[in-house]
This record gives sequence, C-alpha cells and structure tokens, in this order.
Amino acid sequence: MERLVTRMQGPTLSASSPAIKTGQLIASHEAKENPEPQHPSDVTYAYGERQFPKLVTQLSTEDRVLRYKVVTCIAELFEKEENIHASIRAGLTKPLSLLLKDEDPSVRERVSKAFVSMCKIGMGRADMVAREVMPRYPQLWLDSNVSVRLHAFTALKLFAQTIDGIKTLVRLDLVGKVVAQSVHESTSSVLAVILDVLHNALRERSALLSCLAAGAVMKMKSLLISEDPEIRHKAAKNLYLLSLSVEGKAEAIQNGVVAELLGLLKDTDSEVRASASGALASLTIAIEAKRQVVESGMLALVTSLLNDSYDQVVLNIVQLIGNVAENSTGRQTLGSLIPQISNLTQSSHENIQKAANNALTILKWKP
Repeated sequence: MERLVTRMQGPTLSASSPAIKTGQLIASHEAKENPEPQHPSDVTYAYGERQFPKLVTQLSTEDRVLRYKVVTCIAELFEKEENIHASIRAGLTKPLSLLLKDEDPSVRERVSKAFVSMCKIGMGRADMVAREVMPRYPQLWLDSNVSVRLHAFTALKLFAQTIDGIKTLVRLDLVGKVVAQSVHESTSSVLAVILDVLHNALRERSALLSCLAAGAVMKMKSLLISEDPEIRHKAAKNLYLLSLSVEGKAEAIQNGVVAELLGLLKDTDSEVRASASGALASLTIAIEAKRQVVESGMLALVTSLLNDSYDQVVLNIVQLIGNVAENSTGRQTLGSLIPQISNLTQSSHENIQKAANNALTILKWKP
C-alpha cells in the first residue's frame, strides 16, 4: 500500500509515524487557519520591545481578572533589569502607578512589588520621580494589605540608599511622614523596614533635621520597649545616629533617653546591647549625659559588660567608660577597672585596643 507523505519545512514526516498522524496534521493546519477566539480575560502576549506597549494598553481594562493577570506578568518581568528599562521606554510607569489605588488588594500588592524592583535601579527611581509616583506612597502606608505596606516602605528604603535619593525623599516631604508612621505601624516586619528607611536617611543632614522636626527622638525612645528585639535594636541604632548631631544629642539627653538605654544593657539580645551601648557612647560625649550615667546607679551593670561575649558590646562599653571617667565622680568610681582595661589594651581587636588605651589614660589622670 502506498504511503501518504506530508511535506513540511524541515524533515519529512510520515502519516504512519507514531509521533504525528495525518489527522493531527490536518487539525493543526485548521487550528492555524481558524484559531479559537482569545478569552477576554487572557493577557495578550508579545515579545521583545513590543510586549510592554501591549501591557500598557491592557492596564486600563475594566476586566478585574485581566488586570490582575497583567500586573502579575509585569511584576514577574521586572525581575530582569532589561525589562524595567524597556517598560520605561514604553511609558508604563505612570499607568502602572494609577493601580496603586486599585480596589483589588491583590492588584495593589503586585503593583507595589513591581515598583520595588524598579527602585533597585537608578533609571527606575528617576522615572518614578519624573512620573510623580512617589507622592502616592503615603496612601500605601495605611493599606489593609500587609504586603502592600511592606513593599511601599521597601521601595523607600531602596531610595534612601543614595544621597540623591534621600534628598528626593526630603524634597517630597516623605521623611518626616515616615517618622510619624513609625508609631502607628503594628506589624513588626513592616516597622523594621520603616526603621531601616530612617537609618539610611539619617546619614544626610537635611533628612536628619526633618526627622528631628517630626519628633524622631521621642518616637525612637518609645520603641525601645518593644517586645520585638529587632525593633529595640533598630530604634537604638537610630538614636545613635540622631545623637551624632548637636540637636539630637541635646533632645535625647533632656528627654530621658540615657536612662532607657541603660536599661537595655541587660537585654538578652546581643544586638540590642550593642546598639544601646553604642548610643550611650555617643551621648556621653556631653557633660550632662556623663552625669546622668554616674548618678543612675547602674555603673556596675555597665562595667559587667566588659566581659560580654560580643566584641562590639565590649568596644562600646570601653568607649562609654572612657567618656564617663571624664566626670570626676565617675573616674573615682571606675578607678578599680584599671587592671581590666589594661588587659584589653592587648586585645586582638585593634579598635578595642585603641579604646582601652584612651580609657586608661583618662582613668589614670590626676587633677
């Protein structure tokens, strides 16, 4: 019997082949000639530079299912930097930002996630500023969806990684608003990112002043009693940065921050002890803070941490002792530490050696 042979581009295939039957080839041909109509809730895909203009068009759809599929697709595409560049060229940023207030929390979650990816590159951050996306962010901080809030503050954290980005947040009056939100956020994972935003921003003078004006010192102080050790640690770290300024140091000393930080020196978490002792070492540069430490009745606790297992704590405590020893009463009380501090001058850690030598000089000083 003569075999029927169907010719296609590429290799010759027989209808009797187990891989492809004659009926399958005909059905395949008919499917190409008469494709089934696309379901209205399906994403229309394109490739290369053409895909983003297609997605821009579909973003404005009234179909909630399609809208969700489109933003999910965009969030996935944004995992590659070249796709973010292509989306910016296609003008996607502005229409995508309008969906930050979509009624569907799942859509808002995907869109806010996409903007986190955009914030990872300079071109993305610049386009978000140019398209006035950032002023929409305060509304996201109050979103009922925790993931949306987390994404929103993560985007700001990425912005605050550069000095230009910090200055942009200050110009848009977002830094002070972040400070205010720090005492209203109830989810620890989100609050931790808020504190990271402030930690990054406090490196820049104008942002620091914005934080002080928004009451950052007192708000960070209130977080020192959080049940979450990560929050206590990050709040103390921010107090350290605030205290590097004359204004922040004075406000902290006047409002009982020294006593709160001293209490954290007995915290069971080593990172909390490290950040609290670091903030105290900064604050006790001021005469009034030295006095407060001496009169606190907690010098025994302070000196006990010279034996802490965490080297950063030991370093901070040695610096703190050196500062407090500049107070005459403090020097008399701490004089018995001279042998222990002398041993630390032989530490394997260079910074501890330097701090110990400095503290030793002060402890041995005679008027």
